[in-house]
Amino acid sequence: MTKLIAILIALTCATLHAQSVTVKGTGAGDVRGAVVVTTNVTSVLTNLLVTGASLNPPVSGTYTPITDLNGYPAWESTNGYYDYWASGGSDWRIASTTNSDAQFYRIATVTGEYAAFNFQTGTPVVVYSRQTNYSSAVTVQGKGTP
Repeated sequence: MTKLIAILIALTCATLHAQSVTVKGTGAGDVRGAVVVTTNVTSVLTNLLVTGASLNPPVSGTYTPITDLNGYPAWESTNGYYDYWASGGSDWRIASTTNSDAQFYRIATVTGEYAAFNFQTGTPVVVYSRQTNYSSAVTVQGKGTP
């Protein structure tokens, strides 16, 4: 009788352990379940290209993004000029400083033809030139089981 009880206990234990066995698949096709992958790529930064004939001061060049000023984006060129929103004048400006009193060239929108102010000459034209940075996010949701 004790042998029969020992065999029943052994079978019960084997059955309990067999229920927790994990079988691994060998490829993605072996996985069952709902797994959703989404990708979101957005443009973050752009350079500005400033061109124009007979510009004095010589503000032509590529302007790269810098820290926002007055809650608006701002750009700086390699030759020391800035394109920024001047909250004091409520307009976009190209100048040698981001001081709100600086008024070399002015415009209502960031791109387009800037008008000379005071003794400056020429008409700078500002356009977006190229993407310089991208933000990408990948989200995986769900649970795959073999």
